[in-house]
Amino acid sequence: MAASAGTTPEAGRSVNADNREIEVFLSAPPGRRLRTIASRCRQWGVAVTDLGLRRVRDVYVDTPDCRLLLAGMACRIRRYADRSELTLKGIISERSDVAARREITSNLPAAGLPLSELAARLPARLRRRVGREPLHVLFRVNQARHVHRLALSQGTSLVLSIDSVVIVSGCRRRRVSGVEIELHRGRIEDLVAFAARLRRNFGLRRSRTSKFEKGLRLAGLSWRLRAAEEERRAG
Repeated sequence: MAASAGTTPEAGRSVNADNREIEVFLSAPPGRRLRTIASRCRQWGVAVTDLGLRRVRDVYVDTPDCRLLLAGMACRIRRYADRSELTLKGIISERSDVAARREITSNLPAAGLPLSELAARLPARLRRRVGREPLHVLFRVNQARHVHRLALSQGTSLVLSIDSVVIVSGCRRRRVSGVEIELHRGRIEDLVAFAARLRRNFGLRRSRTSKFEKGLRLAGLSWRLRAAEEERRAG
């Protein structure tokens, strides 16, 4: 049986009934024009719904000794124009052909929360792991996302985001552009095939590292991620 995902109420969310986000990241060479992707999709017979431009500010947090990371989770505070949310996401994908990670999201006050109050919002297992250690900012990610809902002829629904990203750690910055394709409903095989078609037609390549991993590298914390991955696989 083909693997599949279901829907969630919020437009653009792509987490299935098991709280697993399933997506593919495609990176673009500098200067590559990506805004024509939607029109090309229409030429391919894909029904495209423009969900607009979304400006998103992300802050990734952990304890100074990265206890959440060592527990296998990335902790992200995301701020939109009118709301904020807390997301905990697994750091290891369950598949090799797509990024398939467990994700748990809860709403925060629109203005966010002080970091001193954020630990109380974590699940009990992670609160025990954090203990009395304070949470602090690892790095920030600012994104401008042109978002589209795609309905493929096979009945699969995808959410495609054309992203312009700036990752910030202290005085260091890294700019990244590319395409994120999330499975909203349907078969993972359709997502993989569609991503391959985009790669061929737009000269993109599959990115093996997420924005979280790129942020850790910019912050000089890649070794923490490697240690966490080794601990999770050993355990």
